[in-house]
Amino acid sequence: MHPKALTLVRQRGLASLMNHTRWTALAQALDCVGDNGPMVSIKYIDREAMDGPSHIHWQEFLQQGSEWCEWMDIHSCEPVHRGRLLAPALLDHCQAIQAVLKQLGQAFSQENDDQGGPIFRVWGYVEGRQPPALLR
Repeated sequence: MHPKALTLVRQRGLASLMNHTRWTALAQALDCVGDNGPMVSIKYIDREAMDGPSHIHWQEFLQQGSEWCEWMDIHSCEPVHRGRLLAPALLDHCQAIQAVLKQLGQAFSQENDDQGGPIFRVWGYVEGRQPPALLR
């Protein structure tokens, strides 16, 4: 683990729920969902704001260090541009994402996004004092 990441984890009292092997398995499985994989938002331990939602280059994410990922929101609905006068169409990846999470035995929490679809949050770290309610 990168020394700066380890320092941040210790300072914030975070407990790790993921490791590089689990992130790699998740990345490989999600890369097969849809044409480009689902859209994700990522919160890193060294930043206040999250990145995304956007498509992700999984190899780049893994090479740069998954140990920096506090959590990742996997968006089940993906807007698809259809032109300037039409509302975007929505691709629903919900069942495929649920299948991946179940197959891997991946713990997650779930919320709804503003488009009405679920967001699956995979936690890299949780605060020891207030762990989220996780689903499997």
